[in-house]
Amino acid sequence: MESLRSILCLVVFLVSFLCCVVNAQVFPRHTCSNDIELSLSLIQVNSSIYPEARCFDNTSYAFYFGSKDENASISELDVIIWLGDTEMCSGEGCNDLCDPARGFCEDGQVVGECNEASVDLSELSDEEKEDTTARCAYSAAICGSSCWNVFPDLRAQTVLCEDDAVFGQFNRILLPSCSVDNWMGQGDVNDPSSPRYRGVQNFDAVVDMLIEDFGLVNAERIVLGGIRGAGIGALNLLHRLKAKLDVFPVRPGIANGVRKYMVIADSAWIINVEKFAPTEADKTTAGALFPLEQTIIDNSSDWLANAVIHPSCKAKFPNELHECFFPSELVKNHLINESVLVIQSQYDVVQMEELGIIDETAVDRFEDSASFAQAAITFIENYGDYIRASIEDARRAVIGRQIFFYSSACAQHGFIVPSRNHIVDITTRAIGDAGDVQFQRTGDTWMDIIQEDPDTGIRNTVRDVVINFISTSGRFFLQNNTSNTTRVLTETCGIFLCNENCKTDLIPFALQPAVPVCG
Repeated sequence: MESLRSILCLVVFLVSFLCCVVNAQVFPRHTCSNDIELSLSLIQVNSSIYPEARCFDNTSYAFYFGSKDENASISELDVIIWLGDTEMCSGEGCNDLCDPARGFCEDGQVVGECNEASVDLSELSDEEKEDTTARCAYSAAICGSSCWNVFPDLRAQTVLCEDDAVFGQFNRILLPSCSVDNWMGQGDVNDPSSPRYRGVQNFDAVVDMLIEDFGLVNAERIVLGGIRGAGIGALNLLHRLKAKLDVFPVRPGIANGVRKYMVIADSAWIINVEKFAPTEADKTTAGALFPLEQTIIDNSSDWLANAVIHPSCKAKFPNELHECFFPSELVKNHLINESVLVIQSQYDVVQMEELGIIDETAVDRFEDSASFAQAAITFIENYGDYIRASIEDARRAVIGRQIFFYSSACAQHGFIVPSRNHIVDITTRAIGDAGDVQFQRTGDTWMDIIQEDPDTGIRNTVRDVVINFISTSGRFFLQNNTSNTTRVLTETCGIFLCNENCKTDLIPFALQPAVPVCG
């Protein structure tokens, strides 16, 4: 039997052959200037007032704040609260994820496999702090805050960019992630004294400080958002943010006397589908047939029982709280009265990996490599069909509501990158021994993804949609669409990576004479 990488090369070839070409229209671009002052400053959470706000490794919590107000207060400016990118784990999975060897601080030095030698970050210039070594070391410290003091100021990007004509007018708040619980945990259910899984306590501490010390109650428009797992957390935490603020009277001068809340999830649209080419054992083994669902259950087992979940979703699934990690469930059934923007990709490689598309043993269940390759492509494209159908189903359920979808034929999530120092997700992901998938994760990415509105013919980048959503207080499509029928911008070419603007590359390893199809 040929090696998996040889066969995956055939899949890559067939995908390349089938891909359609989308001619991109050039739009005016905006990026954060490299020469602006560092725009977000680190603020420590007072551990004596908020003792429960802790990182996974028991270090105290902190967050970043930026404002055009000279007094660093939320006078009458609007607010963006962005939840930092997060991993999720429980049990032994956390031991590997939070292994200090990945990168930790010791007397101002970062040590770990990111570096061949220790790097004294306290002596680096602002520019050097943003080089590959520094970012890698910082990203590795997702389980604690020891390294954060090395970055007292950050140059922000995208929604947190200070010199952006739209977002620069907001108070911009970044909450780094260090609790590995999608921001939903309230502690270890097996050990309440443990500092692990306290994303909610960290969130609560920051919001309380913003209310008491920065005047958050004065804001008219309040945006809560996140990418990947943090996007799921934002959907589940919106009600908690509203409950904290709505006990205070609305500031005089706010239109209609109502605060305007919006939530953005740049995250996977998870649907429960069967594993690719399951074995007979898979079909009879609990969790093996639906691996995406099982991964959520396994990675949340230490903290799910006391997690903060949207109340109505929790009431619907009291014994299956993992169902509330599915945006398709949350948006369609529990957030219908909110202003929601969902940004997602139809061909998420991470999900397909979970579904077994690169499982080496799957090859043996097909007659030959060509059969396997064709089945793999069919599975991938059917998966995209399922995603589009699920989003369309959700769209029909929320007609007349302020809920919108931007669904691209891409292979990654996390187009909105708030700071180069907070990129947790790697930009190159191995697909078994077949090769790599490379993602673009920069401040430019959200301006490179382009889709056309089928009703108006207007071509929209991710940035365009976010700006329109926020500037209209969540009434994006309602302005020019009185019939309330359009709620989705969905790429319908139906082929993996058919949008050349996705900035995702498949790079097979097997560039050898033995595999001429990849040559």
